[in-house]
Amino acid sequence: MPGKAYFSHHPIRLATIADAQALHVLENLSFQTDRLSLRQIRRHLRSQTAALLISENHGEALSAALIFFRQTKGAAKSARLYSLAVSPNARGQGLGKAILSAAIKLCAQHRASSIRLEVRADNISAIALYQAFGFAKICALLGYYQDGGDGVRMILRLGC
Repeated sequence: MPGKAYFSHHPIRLATIADAQALHVLENLSFQTDRLSLRQIRRHLRSQTAALLISENHGEALSAALIFFRQTKGAAKSARLYSLAVSPNARGQGLGKAILSAAIKLCAQHRASSIRLEVRADNISAIALYQAFGFAKICALLGYYQDGGDGVRMILRLGC
C-alpha cells in the first residue's frame, strides 16, 4: 500500500506475521462470538487473496481490518470486508473511520468493483459508520451468527 494513513500518531499499515498475536488479542477483545483463531489469522496473513490492515501502539493492536479479494472469470474483482475491529481501549477516537477508510483505499488499489460485508443487525454504531462511507443495506441475514444473532449484508460500489 503506497504511503501510510496516520491517525492519532498511529500508522495504518499492512500487518505481518509478527503482528499475529496482537491481532488475536484484539479479536478476542472485540468479539464475543465468531472469532478468528490465531491459526486462521496466521493463514490469512500468508494468503495471496487476503489483506490485514493494522494500527498499533507499542505492540498493542488498536484497530484492524481483514479483507478478502476474489476474481471471477470474465468479471471484475470483488472484495469482502470480513472483519473490522477497534480495541475497546481505543474506541471513540476515530480509529474505526480511519481503518475503514484505509480498507476502502486498499480495495480500490486492488481494482475491486465493490466491497461487501456482513454486520450484526444490532450493531447500530457499525451500521451507521458503514452507511456514512456509502455502504447500502442489501439484505437481512436471519440467524447468521454463531449465537443465532441476525446480520445485515451491505455493499459499497467502487468506481473501478
